Amino acid sequence: MSFQSRGSDPQRLLPAPLEDRILAGLAQVAGALLCAAGTVGWLSLLTWSVADPSLTHATGGSARNLLGIYGAITSDLLLQTLGIAAVFVLLSPMIWGLELLFVGRIPDFRTKVCLFPTAVVVLAAACAALPIPARWPLHHGLGGILGDVLYTMLNNTFALINAERSGLAAGLVFTCMGLTALVQSLGLNSRDLLFLMEPTPADRPNTATSGWRHWRPDV
Repeated sequence: MSFQSRGSDPQRLLPAPLEDRILAGLAQVAGALLCAAGTVGWLSLLTWSVADPSLTHATGGSARNLLGIYGAITSDLLLQTLGIAAVFVLLSPMIWGLELLFVGRIPDFRTKVCLFPTAVVVLAAACAALPIPARWPLHHGLGGILGDVLYTMLNNTFALINAERSGLAAGLVFTCMGLTALVQSLGLNSRDLLFLMEPTPADRPNTATSGWRHWRPDV
């Protein structure tokens, strides 16, 4: 005789409705943390100063960064490595955080999380193609160390064909590739926008709960 209750799954530790509620709550917490981390990162970048102490600049003064010494170090590393493309580092994670908060899932997460770092690095190379302003305070170009290296490699390759227009060609290639990868990694497609704008009927379950149920793999 089996003592298993009808409708229960022996492979589940918790009932399915309770498990969905827990996962939905975790999704919202993770989304809030991503949004908070993105906001903190933006504040760090916006208040960066070349005079602040960092790993590349030793000084006895105190950090003027809004987040103190840790914000000064973090923002300096991002700008030294990626240049002005550092602003894109926080874009996709913040969008993913909003998706987790309001939709409860990140569609095609594996694809997006792979495209995201690629998009940032390629956009750094595109920024390296821009002319350097006279007041640019860093030793590298607008694309930082990584952007300068990638841009130089492709520029030298195109120079074998046409040296006069190799820089422009390299910049255009990196811009198109970077923007395409960035759009794919943002996490908001037309289907998600329609889902967010769709009125919620009374009999439709919570969006976060239904999102988790749709997103997670069956067990």
